[in-house]
Amino acid sequence: MRMFRLASTIALLCAADGRLLADATIPVPNGSFESPSTIFVATDFDSWQKTPKPLWFEEDPSDNYLWKNEVGVFLNTGPSSSDHLENIDGRQASYLFSIPECGMFQDYDTVDFNDPAPTHAFDAVYEVGRIYLLTVGVCGHASSMPEGATMDISLYYRDAAGNRVPIHTAKVTQTYQIFPNHTHFVDFHVLVPAVKPTDPWAGKHIGIQFLSTVDEDLEGGYWDLDNVRLSSVDAVPVFPLIVGNVTDHARVTCQSLPGFLYQFQSSNNLVDWQDEGPLVPGTGGPLIRDFLLTDHPRRFFRTIITAIP
Repeated sequence: MRMFRLASTIALLCAADGRLLADATIPVPNGSFESPSTIFVATDFDSWQKTPKPLWFEEDPSDNYLWKNEVGVFLNTGPSSSDHLENIDGRQASYLFSIPECGMFQDYDTVDFNDPAPTHAFDAVYEVGRIYLLTVGVCGHASSMPEGATMDISLYYRDAAGNRVPIHTAKVTQTYQIFPNHTHFVDFHVLVPAVKPTDPWAGKHIGIQFLSTVDEDLEGGYWDLDNVRLSSVDAVPVFPLIVGNVTDHARVTCQSLPGFLYQFQSSNNLVDWQDEGPLVPGTGGPLIRDFLLTDHPRRFFRTIITAIP
């Protein structure tokens, strides 16, 4: 009976937590990779800066094998083509070759091929009390990319020295289960929980980065990226529950709604919260997470809930 009351109370806690306020879409310059327009492929495109050429990369100009060509934009093929991207946003998308250190990023101080000085077009900052959600469509290439190839999608800030410091990262892994073909974009998400005044990124400009993290023995193929979306919502007070030594596990049940993402979190002191597992999309039914209590006689739980833009 005690365990039943515990689970019921947690379910009420999670359902009450995460009420959304002031949902806001943050424009990402050239987030759909439509500029400039191309009739085939363009290696120069607006708003995004490419990662610098690593020392190990040996260019071969005679074969047009250049670092700057490893990231670019392309025009979608016609609807009757076998490689037509069926759910593309607009007419173009970006490609990013699956080789180590290949990537692109954008923030307040980045430059592109046509702007040697920053335009400051992307001027959003991490505001205290706000939650940030990055969403991007990704297409892996099952026909040419080895299983296990990876790419990181990150929200970052710059430290005092100008270094890009990731806050949260989603790792995308090439598998045939996730990408059974190379004609459909799959959305991936990165969530930064409610910004606290003590967070080093509080008040700093938002940065978005896509970076190939593939091992050398899995090089090959390329990723397609499209429809970069960024949104933020107000965080709301949470209603923590103290979990005692009822058993060695606590089962947290949270009623969910379609169209929202749920992040389970736990804390030992109501100050330092840690993510428990990945973001989970709402199903319209309960979401369940088990927590081991052996090493934590007192533990608090909450969920951060964010609307999918």
